[in-house]
Amino acid sequence: EKYQVPRDQVLFLPNRVRIGNQEIPFGDLVKQAYMARIQLSAAGFYKTPKIHWNRDKGEGRPFYYFAYGASCSEVSVDTLTGEYVVERTDILHETGRSLNRAIDLGQVEGGFIQGMGWLTTEELWWDDKGRLRTHAPSTYK
Repeated sequence: EKYQVPRDQVLFLPNRVRIGNQEIPFGDLVKQAYMARIQLSAAGFYKTPKIHWNRDKGEGRPFYYFAYGASCSEVSVDTLTGEYVVERTDILHETGRSLNRAIDLGQVEGGFIQGMGWLTTEELWWDDKGRLRTHAPSTYK
């Protein structure tokens, strides 16, 4: 409103904003908004298309895509004390065309470590019908 230009003439560039023919340092523009009590935050959400699931029938498409992977660990276990050592782990994961290999690698390795921790250090408790009752952070200790 202050600059009286159409939206398509506002361009965000590294460390600055071009408004019409004028370029303003980003920090200065933020300060102007703050001093004018203009809210700069927003909230939103993404609704994934084409997903549905019938829990009673066990039918549908609960996810937009699926990830495929496998891992295999070589573990030494002391049968007297229960102490274990993970000697090695091989992980194979189909990532498709990765946008950022470092992030994907961190996600795959982090998921493995989280699962290994869950299976080796958390108390798993099943009820009398064989259902796992400690299946989420809110239900296990």
